Amino acid sequence: MCEIGVIVFQLRAVIESPAVAHGATPIVVAPEGELGSLPNRATRRIAPTILLDVPDDARISREEIFGPVLPIYVYDDPQEVIDYVASRPTPLGAYWYGEDDAEFHGFLDHTNSGGVTRNDGIRHALLLDAPFGGAGNSGSGSYHSKDGFDTFTHRRTVSNVTAERGVSDGLIGRALDDEQFHSIINQAISDSANAFRAHLK
Repeated sequence: MCEIGVIVFQLRAVIESPAVAHGATPIVVAPEGELGSLPNRATRRIAPTILLDVPDDARISREEIFGPVLPIYVYDDPQEVIDYVASRPTPLGAYWYGEDDAEFHGFLDHTNSGGVTRNDGIRHALLLDAPFGGAGNSGSGSYHSKDGFDTFTHRRTVSNVTAERGVSDGLIGRALDDEQFHSIINQAISDSANAFRAHLK
């Protein structure tokens, strides 16, 4: 059987396994005339399924879902959503359906994700002039446009010293914890911090 067929039936096993056994409620969404014939291994079709009351320890709560399955988690306060997302590995995408208001901006400020779309699905991944990619467990680097080029480009620093004496000369014959050495290091850190602050202005 081809790989797609395997994925479909692995997905079906996930739906029908511990999640449902431990109290999740599946709602299969398909035309009445097709319900009896799905899932169908030959045509590689599986009915879209909504899952309610999914336990936190269910496999489908912890892994990416490549298929027409939508676990629904209810909440009373948007802070519950923020806490839920923030306590788990960073998702590749986050979707907010609602107004462009303080609640939405609170969600943006207190969660992390590869990208965000408001009132649509996967739109952020289709903007070719904007970076698309994950963070943490959902990936690294970005794709599209210059960001994609930068992801696959390694920038190598080459330091070419032209002064008569270099940094390593100052280390010869001295202990790394002497006062003068500390003073030099502290000054270098201070100079770098000031240069960074100036760059931010």
